[in-house]
Formats: sequence, C-alpha cells, structure tokens
Amino acid sequence: MATSHIFSVLGGGRARVLVIDSDRESRRQLAQLLEDDGHSVEQAADGGDIPFACGRWSPDVVLMDVATPDVSGLQALVRMKADERTSSIPVILMSAFADADLEPEFTAMGADVCLDKRAHDDVIREAVESVLA
Repeated sequence: MATSHIFSVLGGGRARVLVIDSDRESRRQLAQLLEDDGHSVEQAADGGDIPFACGRWSPDVVLMDVATPDVSGLQALVRMKADERTSSIPVILMSAFADADLEPEFTAMGADVCLDKRAHDDVIREAVESVLA
C-alpha cells in the first residue's frame, strides 16, 4: 500500500475516491454513498479525465465504469497502470456486463476489484474498504 493511502485512511478514516462514470445520476449516487461513509469524492465523466484528476487531486482509489464515451474505463485502466505516477492507485471497475468471465481479463489488466454496476451499496462499500486495507 502506498504511503498516501495509509495517511489518508488513518487521518480520520477518510479516503479520497475518484468516481468516473458518464452517467451523471450514477456518479451522483456513488458519490453520495461514499460521502455518507465519510470519504471525500471527486467526480469525472470520462476515463480521459484521469490524468488531470489524479494529478490535481491524488485519489486513494478510483471507482470507474468500464463504458465511458471517449476513453473507456479499460483504456484508462491500462494507461493508469502504465504510468508510474498512478500505477499504485487501486482501481475498482464497474460494468453493466454481468458476465463473470470478464473479471479475470479485467484483473489481468490491473483492476483490483470488478463489480456489477447493479451491486448493492454494501458490496460497493466492502470493495472500497478492501482496496484501502
């Protein structure tokens, strides 16, 4: 675990979470859920926003939809893991695809956790806490 993650989590239990989803309502709901848990949340609409958001805000974890319009979540994941400045940031990928066969492919690309976009709040909370532990 990177030092920034340790300080963020130990500093009052708040982590910085970057939520990326092209659907405004999905972003809002995820942000509200995480803010209710005491996390600080930044939002973006596209995987192409990651370099700017990570450079400006240094998130502890990225929660990202696979299907974003300009730069997909998968393309953004590959770029993040190839960049030494962002390679250690845990990534939770969310997909509307219920095909469990895709999870090994996503984790091989660098995702720490893969979730169905319809996952219950408790599952999302558990995923965030697991990558921060």
